[in-house]
Amino acid sequence: MAQLPMSFIPRLVALLKEGSEVDRERAFHTFGEMAYKGSEEQKTRMVDAGVVPPLVMLLKEGPKGDRELVAQTLANLAADSVQRSAQIVGEGVMQPLVAMMQENSVRAKEFAVRTVGYLAGCRDERLIEQISICSLTPLVALLKEGPTVVKEAAVCTLTCLAANSDRRCAEIVTLGASDAAEGWLQCHSA
Repeated sequence: MAQLPMSFIPRLVALLKEGSEVDRERAFHTFGEMAYKGSEEQKTRMVDAGVVPPLVMLLKEGPKGDRELVAQTLANLAADSVQRSAQIVGEGVMQPLVAMMQENSVRAKEFAVRTVGYLAGCRDERLIEQISICSLTPLVALLKEGPTVVKEAAVCTLTCLAANSDRRCAEIVTLGASDAAEGWLQCHSA
């Protein structure tokens, strides 16, 4: 993807916040593509320009199909960046992600779980602790009862959350993950 002029990203944020329905949809899809294909600099500029609050609002109140794409966009923005992950979590993304984990849609559950995994993948202990507080219980529940694709995503996400923390690993086991993921726990403790 070609590098955008600095002025383009704030204009898209303004359209996402205040544009017509068509403009908001176009801006949203442009941000989704930029988050997926853009450079680290573009992703950081997007977050710095204020794209996260309207995306979190869409995650809370948008149509179901859009919410899944918003979760994916936020996951792509969070990837490989403690700073961006912290800004996304700081905007209150965890509550709507946990709510998505409890929806009937397998796709919504999967996208929510994978987004939490990307946020936890930042390897910042304080941020991972903040993410764990609200996500461990629903993640273990999905590991026990969810469809296969969601269970697989939950294993990956729980692995990120448990990394370098015996306490969180023990909490995951206490929540009942040992029966559901015996193989994972053996690999993790080895």
